[in-house]
Amino acid sequence: MTNPYASPEADLTKVSSGNEGVSEATMDALRNTKKWVRLVGVMLLVIAVITALGGVAMMFGLAMGSRASERASEAAGFMFGAGAMYIFIAAVYGVLGLYLTKYASAITRLLEDGQVSSLENALQQQQKFWRLAGWLIAVSIPIMIVTTMVSMYFAFANPLLHLK
Repeated sequence: MTNPYASPEADLTKVSSGNEGVSEATMDALRNTKKWVRLVGVMLLVIAVITALGGVAMMFGLAMGSRASERASEAAGFMFGAGAMYIFIAAVYGVLGLYLTKYASAITRLLEDGQVSSLENALQQQQKFWRLAGWLIAVSIPIMIVTTMVSMYFAFANPLLHLK
């Protein structure tokens, strides 16, 4: 016979401790994603370097070209601006590539230890990439619209650009 005044006992074997590993389906999905994340991240870094070199070349071309002829010095401002824009775009590509390579590294850590904390870190790295990509899109669309309109104005309405 049991004591009706005794403290109740709970079966704690079925209670989650919160330290279970990550499911195998999640691990497989991330394992198959990692190589593509790494590839795109590295390619963005390579594109960033090439774009930055192109921007620097434009600026140096500006310096050499403006000395070569009078006509080339007329385009000096345009070349400097284009070179600076290339360097800015290279920086954006570089940061995006860096975020993706950090995400790929976080996936590698997750695949090694299978811990939920590693999964959370990987998802945080992924969130940083998508947040930046979203901001870039939201900011670049209005900039593209404005620059297109300004370019059209200069192309069609500005008599100074109708060169002989």
